Amino acid sequence: NNGSEIINEQTGAVRYENIGAVIPGKNGLDLTIGVRYDSDDSSNREITTQAIGIGTITKSNLTIPRKMYSPLCMFSNGWNFKSSYIRYYVNGFDDIYSSVVDSEGISRKMRRRDVENEDKEEVSLYNANIDLQDVRLYKDSSYTDNEITSLFCAKYKDGKKEYFDAQGRLMKVENRFGDAILYRYYTTGTEIDYHKQIYNKVEITETLGQITTIEKGEQVTEYDADGNEIHIQPMIATLPDQKTITYRIRGSQHYRHAKNYDYAQVLDSITNQEGMTTSFEYKEDDVSAFNYFDPSYYDAREQAFYPMTAVVHPTGIRTEYTYEQCNGTMVIYLNTFKYYRILERKETDGTNDYNKVTYTYEKDYTSNKYDTFKASSTN
Repeated sequence: NNGSEIINEQTGAVRYENIGAVIPGKNGLDLTIGVRYDSDDSSNREITTQAIGIGTITKSNLTIPRKMYSPLCMFSNGWNFKSSYIRYYVNGFDDIYSSVVDSEGISRKMRRRDVENEDKEEVSLYNANIDLQDVRLYKDSSYTDNEITSLFCAKYKDGKKEYFDAQGRLMKVENRFGDAILYRYYTTGTEIDYHKQIYNKVEITETLGQITTIEKGEQVTEYDADGNEIHIQPMIATLPDQKTITYRIRGSQHYRHAKNYDYAQVLDSITNQEGMTTSFEYKEDDVSAFNYFDPSYYDAREQAFYPMTAVVHPTGIRTEYTYEQCNGTMVIYLNTFKYYRILERKETDGTNDYNKVTYTYEKDYTSNKYDTFKASSTN
């Protein structure tokens, strides 16, 4: 599968998926090895504060060290493997569980008061203050594997269950027949101390007992545009037949624009088990202000987005994306932030363009509820 795309016509975000392999399982519980990109999650702030287990948070003079607990989540700006997880980070001395993200990348926020209430078993899920019932999330310590005990269990309408540990990592997926896919995490010796990496390998056992591994490889030294040394690790998926899929990571040429931020790691290309390579291009010179206009707390910080501008397919055909930068509105309507939304997508062979679609917007989807927002597309 050379990839599929979804354009969110409300937010203007670009989502892209690349499926490397689908391993058939019992009673329809297949194991999908693939990755997904979302331009809404492509800022360095996402990879440092919102991703699972990566706990760098900067507030005034407080910086919390990063810890990378899973190689499956936010391994590059905007990129995740197609598996569920719970967004987890550390704020001071508190463990924060902000949302559960399913294998399709759909995020459902978790009510913090339910998580912290020891007498409450179910954790309410919501989006924009609307309670959601399509997935139910419970505190659940019934599953233990490899000396790790689950903390949450997500239950779906079709009877599927997903178990997560205390760091938000997916432990098990089970269907209504009791068939299960197991996830186990290991150290490999390739962990980079500076990045506070904890586990660089996940071993996935599907319903028939076949094992797939996904791990970070040995680090490679590269240099950014300023000549600074950076350490990069490829992601390698080894399938049950021992064929491999390689996810090449490189350092962005974007300069280190703010203290407390490291260079960004971007996904350069994917080479599948047949040797065919799909590569990716990004806007890499962005500096966006992330501002709070709040008299009680003012902190104007910079972040960098990495919107994907092109997918170069093995055939040489390019899928290209053009964006605009916008001012968004936070919960308090005077607070603003920057984001990108798509203006055009097309395929091109260098001479002719195909499947061109343009997008226009009226106002801003993040504005307060009394405002109106419209988006439209034109072929």
